Amino acid sequence: MVLQSRWLPNKTEVVAEHGVVVSMHPIASEAGLEILKQGGNAIDAAVATGFAISVVEPMMSCIAGVGYMMIHLAGQGKTVAIEYPPRAPKAARPDMYKVLDRPGAGISIYDVEDEENIVGYRSIAVPGTVAGLCLAHKMFGKLPLAAVMEPAIGLAEDGFEVNWFLALSIANSMGEMSRFPGTAAVFLPDGRPPKSGTLLGERLVQRDLGQVLRLIAKNGPEAFYGGDVAAAIEEDMKRNGGLISRQDLASYQAVALNPRRITYRDCEV
Repeated sequence: MVLQSRWLPNKTEVVAEHGVVVSMHPIASEAGLEILKQGGNAIDAAVATGFAISVVEPMMSCIAGVGYMMIHLAGQGKTVAIEYPPRAPKAARPDMYKVLDRPGAGISIYDVEDEENIVGYRSIAVPGTVAGLCLAHKMFGKLPLAAVMEPAIGLAEDGFEVNWFLALSIANSMGEMSRFPGTAAVFLPDGRPPKSGTLLGERLVQRDLGQVLRLIAKNGPEAFYGGDVAAAIEEDMKRNGGLISRQDLASYQAVALNPRRITYRDCEV
């Protein structure tokens, strides 16, 4: 998908002497590249890119998301898998959703009343992105966490120019976003999606996100999974029928594992 002004209908080879940073958004890739230029290693760049992409592509990733990271240490011949998957809140239960029985369509466990398993507070799992990215940085990063997160903080607090894909994604989700005042205030200024374009493009500013990122940069993942942030999450959940508690957040841990290996046709996978 082309997000910049050039249209490339075919693939081109990229050659770089000192490293390459790749992501779904040019701005996030530039964040990782800047960290490499500051003397950071590949993990620093990956973590910087991960936090930056949560700012510039909120429809694809966010700090309340989840993920997995595979790290290969060429000098040691070692591979590490870091997992930070979604986890159900302790208050979740098998009958928390009302499954709909649509005549003639059969019954699906995914077809529930008000789409509560897809949209809204009861669709939210305990998030792992902050724990996972911070664990990767703690184990293998070189630069301070504050330096690695600075590009993402700047993008959140100062804003960035909205591209056509983000504007379209917000427009397509207006119905859902309008249900949540906090979300609408950020992504639907004046009740509409932000404009994209070279001349009329608007900037998306996420100051609250920037403040949370600053707390994480200063105090580590504990700033997200505890303290005022966790208390605010729990309060918002209780007020809106959500299930995540401070205990859920405090007990979340990302894990580093040795990945499984198999041999297929004389190749190790």
